[in-house]
Amino acid sequence: MKFSPKHTGIGALVLILSITVQLGTNHFNQSTLQSNILSVDSIKELRKLNQENDMVFSDQSMHLGLDSILMNDVLQANPKNTEPNGHPGLIISLEKKEKEFLILEPQTRLTNTELKSLAKTYKEAIPEFKHVEADQPIHLTSHENIKSPQTTTTNAIPMERTTREKPRIAIIDSGIDTTHSRFKRIEWNINPNANVIDQTSDVYDDVSHGTHIAGIIALRAPNSIFLPYKIVNKKGGHLSDILTALELAIEDDADLINMSLGVLDHSPALESLLEKASEREIIVVAAAGNFSTDRAFYPAKYDSTLAVASIDKKGDKMKKSNFGSWVDVAAPGEKIVSALPNGEYGKKSGTSQASAYITAILAKRLRTNPDTSIEKILTTLSENNLVIQRGSLQGTPILRH
Repeated sequence: MKFSPKHTGIGALVLILSITVQLGTNHFNQSTLQSNILSVDSIKELRKLNQENDMVFSDQSMHLGLDSILMNDVLQANPKNTEPNGHPGLIISLEKKEKEFLILEPQTRLTNTELKSLAKTYKEAIPEFKHVEADQPIHLTSHENIKSPQTTTTNAIPMERTTREKPRIAIIDSGIDTTHSRFKRIEWNINPNANVIDQTSDVYDDVSHGTHIAGIIALRAPNSIFLPYKIVNKKGGHLSDILTALELAIEDDADLINMSLGVLDHSPALESLLEKASEREIIVVAAAGNFSTDRAFYPAKYDSTLAVASIDKKGDKMKKSNFGSWVDVAAPGEKIVSALPNGEYGKKSGTSQASAYITAILAKRLRTNPDTSIEKILTTLSENNLVIQRGSLQGTPILRH
């Protein structure tokens, strides 16, 4: 299990550049105002690479700390008569700008293998690029969708009145049906760009995953403020969407971030941004994944998160739950009844549900102990000595209440 410091390391600010101006070659000249990040030669080489590979900088923009001089460099590198079109592309970290990232999109959809090859090409050609990685697909970490006839919230926990500030819980997922009766006691704080995919405030859940996760949290921690971020729709979602939502959640002053999802490969950009959240003392709860393997799943694998596995009704590891020394804690995740869009209820199982369970418990603890940290949580769990007794998760602490 991870017991390394959770709130150390450098932060990182995701920068998703908005490219709305089309620049021709006549716009490029060495007398143009230039930052000290990309050299003249690198800008020329980057423009050449973009033209050869039909790449263009993304139009996703969060308008957070935009470096106008760096933007000028990037605009010059943008090829003529091209527009971003939403295809997954490359995520670029800069040597001299640890808090900013660039995103390149291909004009036609490329395979993950092709993107990885392009990433290597760009990294080798531009010395100012610290990391270049392929934009990965997101994996949601729950399964089953069994509708239930339940239509009321009679089993909901009454909201306790308190003078303490309500915990602000960011839910980065497929959106939430905020009109569901399960959320009638929840206070909402919805960013104007909370729908990262469409860059709108419409976070309606057309997948059902996010509503189910939010319903679990709302039942057990109703006296909370929810900050929803929609990064997945019926067409899926990508790592770049996670990065955008994470940055929004940090800037929106979340106390807790629930991520019942992840990607299969290590992402320097994601790890760096999570370190920023850790610096802000934000607790990030992440699902360990449902592949029944000890292979790392991100962001759960990172030390700056609380990695959650799932147990069944008997207290054993669920068959599909991931495991490994990087898993911090386990929680119930088998056939959990919760909200579904359009006023319905249903059962889902997985580490997604277990993560939501942990997030709810921590939200309640934050109300009585604002100084709660991942280190303290892990220390308390180890002292309680309530652990899984057998199987591949043997020795992993269980958090039930």
